[in-house]
Amino acid sequence: MSHERTDVVVIGGGFAGVTAAREMAATGASVVLLEARDRLGGRTWTTEFEGEPVELGGTWVHWTQQHIWSELTRHGIAIQEDDWDFDAAIMGSPPRRRPAPETFARLKDLFVRFVGEHRASLPLAHDPLHRYDQIAELDRLSMDDRLRQLDLADADVEYLTSLLFEIAGTELGEAGYLQVVRWLALCDWSTDQWYEMNRYRPVGGTAAVLDAMLGPHEVDVRLADPVASVRYGDDGALVRTSGGAEIACRHVIVAVPVNTWNRIEFDPPLPETHRAAMRQWMGKPRQDKVFLKVSGDIGRVFGHLPAPEPLNFFWTFRDVEDGQIIMAINSSASLDVNDADAVEAAMRRVIPEITEVHAVLGQSWSEDPWSSGGNLCPPPGQISAHLRALQQPLRGLAFATTEIANGWAGFIDGAIESGLRAAGHSRKAIGREGTR
Repeated sequence: MSHERTDVVVIGGGFAGVTAAREMAATGASVVLLEARDRLGGRTWTTEFEGEPVELGGTWVHWTQQHIWSELTRHGIAIQEDDWDFDAAIMGSPPRRRPAPETFARLKDLFVRFVGEHRASLPLAHDPLHRYDQIAELDRLSMDDRLRQLDLADADVEYLTSLLFEIAGTELGEAGYLQVVRWLALCDWSTDQWYEMNRYRPVGGTAAVLDAMLGPHEVDVRLADPVASVRYGDDGALVRTSGGAEIACRHVIVAVPVNTWNRIEFDPPLPETHRAAMRQWMGKPRQDKVFLKVSGDIGRVFGHLPAPEPLNFFWTFRDVEDGQIIMAINSSASLDVNDADAVEAAMRRVIPEITEVHAVLGQSWSEDPWSSGGNLCPPPGQISAHLRALQQPLRGLAFATTEIANGWAGFIDGAIESGLRAAGHSRKAIGREGTR
């Protein structure tokens, strides 16, 4: 049978896949990028809400994130700063208003106590397994295990679990403690910098960055055609799509979330390490994002609510002429973020001062079949057990996704890092080392 032929097939058009495709095209290799959705971006998505640009997925960047910052610098893309000056914090269950400055200070103090002092175990933030034995010991703990080690008052436990529930996207007993330690290490152990990570966005959104990255590079981008199967080996690979395309290639880069690898039939099957990572879920089982345009005497607010409260993390994203836009993260399975009435009821319960909800826009990454969850929060033991193996190429395959980054795993920066690494494996596989 005659098949279409190319040098490299990249599966997935998020930041990891676009990075890998760009890098391989720059070597002169022929590249086909296959994306299941009808758009590029993966778990980032620039759109509009009530005439305002918003991001339904990954959003923020920071100058300490070297990979995304180099892309912004290379392409001359400026950043814009979100306003984090708030009048009140809404905390607890039932939710109650509190002074914002004191609440921030208390959350930062509790977060530092939760993370603890682990500079000796993690001296190289971008090499998380550098001191493997010490890291493996930390990786045995869940967030709940760590909480139980602390002697906290009930009120402090409520505050801290409100913060951690949004980070985990699941019950704290199912979320690994080590990932939080990794993130704070990347912030040079500064909680001020940790909160800064949610403050700066690229002008034009993540879509502008992706467009600039692909730019003049000759990549054959094909949308809305999910990959059904990959047969791979020493002599290359054959990729089949749901739409019936068959593409023979010298190498494949799988740049989709770990949670979705099981949607592709691999022949031979992936190794047990990879299958275990799929079964255990590296991404958050639950993460939805919601925007609401509201009016009323609300003030600028932010809030953290404990499980099982819906809309458990929210804040005034932008003031507009006739009200404000609130951005919220939902980690509770009890709320359908595409049900505008249910979202409105949940928000009014938390902020009763709302007089009118003008519009609602929600995106459930949990229900999206091409993400099957949110960004990174692996269960206990998974980082030390699987990270190194998932980063390594197989015969004819390499993997790229933010979950397997050494640095900012779970962020856009981690996706770019993993795309760069996978492209390095692909260059070696097809004999294009030293070209770029």
